[in-house]
Amino acid sequence: MCILSRLFIKEVKGYSTHLPIMVRYYISLKKGHYRKGSEKEDQRNELANMSFVPKVVLVGAAIFILITKWISHNSNYYDSSTPGILVLGMIVFYAMIAVLPEQLIILYCKCKYKSFNFNDRGYLYSIGEQKPESKRKPRIEA
Repeated sequence: MCILSRLFIKEVKGYSTHLPIMVRYYISLKKGHYRKGSEKEDQRNELANMSFVPKVVLVGAAIFILITKWISHNSNYYDSSTPGILVLGMIVFYAMIAVLPEQLIILYCKCKYKSFNFNDRGYLYSIGEQKPESKRKPRIEA
């Protein structure tokens, strides 16, 4: 199987993973799971207070090195950087598939609700405060 067909298969898998995650986040948003005081907020705060970053980086680096060594040993690559770049690309691709839907939901909320944005002093707007009008120049349509 050539590299392009493998990349196409991975892309199809990525989109088929991304779409259900987006639908799940959309349903969660409509049901109000992202409101203040919800169970989801408690879970996010609990996870944010725990620092898994050093452990995840160490385990991830070890797994990355083992996978790269295994690929370079079991293939015709004489250079170990080529499998490393391929594996790193796949890791970044699948990490983005997992992270992107929630970031899109946050972007949607920032555009729709003023309480997701910061005021001039650097604090989040309260529900009662109004966002200042944008100082953009009006568009000239041809």
